[in-house]
Amino acid sequence: MVASECAPVAAAGGLGQVVFGLSRELELRGHAVEIILPKYDCLRYDQVFGLTVAYEDLRVPWHGGSVPCTVWFGFVHGRKCFFIEPHSPDNFFGRGHHWQTAAVPVLLYEIYRDLGMGDQRVCYTIHNFAHQGIGGEHLLWETGLTRPAHFFDDDRLRDNFNHGAINLMKGGIVYSNFITTVSPEHAREATGTDQGMGLGHTLHIHRGKFGGVLNGIDYEVWNPEIDILIPANYTAGTAGRKYANKDALRDRLLLRKEYKPVIAYVGRVDRQKGVHLIEHALFYALAQGAQFVLLGSCPEPDVNARFWQLKHYLNDNPDCHLELGFDEGLAHLIYAGADLLVMPSLFEPCGLSQLIALKYGTVPIVRAIGGLADTVFDRDYSARHPDDRNGYVFHQVDNQALESAMARAIGLWFSYPGDFRRLMLNGMRQDHSWAWPGQHYVNIYDHIRSN
Repeated sequence: MVASECAPVAAAGGLGQVVFGLSRELELRGHAVEIILPKYDCLRYDQVFGLTVAYEDLRVPWHGGSVPCTVWFGFVHGRKCFFIEPHSPDNFFGRGHHWQTAAVPVLLYEIYRDLGMGDQRVCYTIHNFAHQGIGGEHLLWETGLTRPAHFFDDDRLRDNFNHGAINLMKGGIVYSNFITTVSPEHAREATGTDQGMGLGHTLHIHRGKFGGVLNGIDYEVWNPEIDILIPANYTAGTAGRKYANKDALRDRLLLRKEYKPVIAYVGRVDRQKGVHLIEHALFYALAQGAQFVLLGSCPEPDVNARFWQLKHYLNDNPDCHLELGFDEGLAHLIYAGADLLVMPSLFEPCGLSQLIALKYGTVPIVRAIGGLADTVFDRDYSARHPDDRNGYVFHQVDNQALESAMARAIGLWFSYPGDFRRLMLNGMRQDHSWAWPGQHYVNIYDHIRSN
């Protein structure tokens, strides 16, 4: 695995959890897995065991010369990880996280295949089509790809819209043996809608080696049966114990204890996540007699300012709490203590919050996009068997669409508690572990190894 993140040592989002969870599942299936990561200045060194120098003088081509790098090795909760530390005034990894793996298949097939790596194959997984690595000819020279005319070709790295630029993600698609994204629905969206962010044509050309594999979640971490970060463990058979966590959540956040549902939002608060709908969900929940809890960071300055304003405005409201930042223990308590989770994303390649919520018996309310459409099936309108329905779904990006789903969910909670409990249990009994995705990836690896 060559990745920019791996939880818990270096993780800015769901990518880190995916790299760790998939790697462990592959090891459980008998495969040897090694993870290659940047040695960021912000690594969680307390999460690395036995960090030692594995190789002292790795030379990486750069600007016609090379950058000397030290390769470190350590175990991250049992995973074998190599950390690349460049020694350069350019300070490559002395900052926060960013993409950097799209060029790997290009470099492999254009340079390293002729240096003894002819047997290697690449499966390139794209988590977000918005971050493509678009730049000028200098990117080629910097990385040792010294034939600009060769790479500035529509069938290689030339950007589909700016013909004076190269696109590293496009290169990753062209040169990889297989490309995945993180849900079947997002694969369809990327090929046939604007969700491909300009790469739809390239994906269509290479559709024979492109597909969606739904992410899993790590049930060693996210599992109410064994979760050490919640006060009361529970299963589908003892789901009534969930409400001890609801009491604990209310105690921690100073919410009043009345007969009303707790609706939660957990995750980044930004435009991708439907920030205007998150705000509307908050006030709609309060207007309908529910409580609302939010936990998340706001990376965009204007959104951050708005939600701090909301936090101060609602500070004394006994039915609402906004926690701006991230607290892992509180996240676990919210999943365990809330009744409903809202995810009104504008786009969502996979989504992990709804998968965690399902395991914890917290009914998701989601927009039908990407992985949300692949995992949440509307109680009232899905064509699925009633035992497979597990939440509420809306389709448009306006307030009325969100309200229609929230109203049905809140109404069921108040008026038909037995039916709401059955909906909870449907979600808890579903398997969103890495077992099936892990086998799917093994099948892909076997396929590209034999072709």
